[in-house]
Amino acid sequence: MTSSIKNLALGAASAAIAAATPAFAQTTEAHRQGIAAGDVLVRVRAILVAPNERSGSILPAFPGERVRINDSVMPEVDVTYMATDQIGFELIAATTKHHADGRTGTTGSIGRLASTWVLPPTLTAQYH
Repeated sequence: MTSSIKNLALGAASAAIAAATPAFAQTTEAHRQGIAAGDVLVRVRAILVAPNERSGSILPAFPGERVRINDSVMPEVDVTYMATDQIGFELIAATTKHHADGRTGTTGSIGRLASTWVLPPTLTAQYH
């Protein structure tokens, strides 16, 4: 490349950066007007709790027995507190009901072994 072509390329790159700077500043200002430090965001979503079930023998008299725990989908409410303009902390509030049923290889079903409610407390740091 000759010196004049290098200077032309450098000038074009400088002009492009200078032209893009005001647009970036406007975008940043618009973002700050939407979410700012001290804001509280409340959302409603759905949550899926899918237990990773692994069971050993539950009744020695029956071969092939196992436990099955159902998945559950429920509505969930979360609250995010914005500590800074970009950093927020989200806490979810949801509970799901699960049943543990026994199954065997010979008789088919032992029946309900247990029922429980699960409260997955989750605090998440977020970057916005």
